[in-house]
Amino acid sequence: MIYLDNSATTKQYDEVTEIMVEAMKNGFGNPSSLYQLGLDAEKTIKAARSRVLRAAFGETGDYDLVFTSGGTEADNMAIFGAARLLQRQGRQIVTTAVEHPAVLECCRALEEQGFKVVYVGVDRNCRPDMEQLEKAINSETILVTMMQVNNETGTVMPIAETREIMKRKGAPGLLHCDAVQSFGKIKIDVEKAKIDMLSASAHKIGGPNGIGFIYIRKKKLPQVDLSI
Repeated sequence: MIYLDNSATTKQYDEVTEIMVEAMKNGFGNPSSLYQLGLDAEKTIKAARSRVLRAAFGETGDYDLVFTSGGTEADNMAIFGAARLLQRQGRQIVTTAVEHPAVLECCRALEEQGFKVVYVGVDRNCRPDMEQLEKAINSETILVTMMQVNNETGTVMPIAETREIMKRKGAPGLLHCDAVQSFGKIKIDVEKAKIDMLSASAHKIGGPNGIGFIYIRKKKLPQVDLSI
């Protein structure tokens, strides 16, 4: 069989399958327990988290990583989490009209809860209308969520330019990048773009289905005044 749908999902690497089988057979201990089998499981999880962090961000210690059940849960966690965290600073969210449903459905749900969502249009090459994007972002924008690479067209989106607009317009919010389609394939310069949250998924790069992850910039989250 010749498989040509790797943009949608990839065949799991044999090495990954072997490691998973070994873990299921011999590494099944509770990682929160104090006996050796559990300690070994905890060590394996920490090593995996560290390995993925280095793959994305090098040796920086400015990020946390949370494993999820896939890219959809990672996107949901980022968008709903940012909205809840920053809703007292503003209630506007900016995204593009061509995001994955994992993002768009979250935005529609937040609209029903009273948030204002601006869906920026794109040109014939699927690149966001930068004039429209500039106009949309303002001092009430608590979240901008934009994929790095469009899953239908392959267009590389202007993440760094979007961060510059946020800075220029005084937007207090976070920048979330859905990198499910790009992680492990093209460089993600999180420092240049000052990405606050980044979602990715294993099944796009030879890993198993049902595993995703979200990166969170630890020291860059704004302080929120929770006083009444």
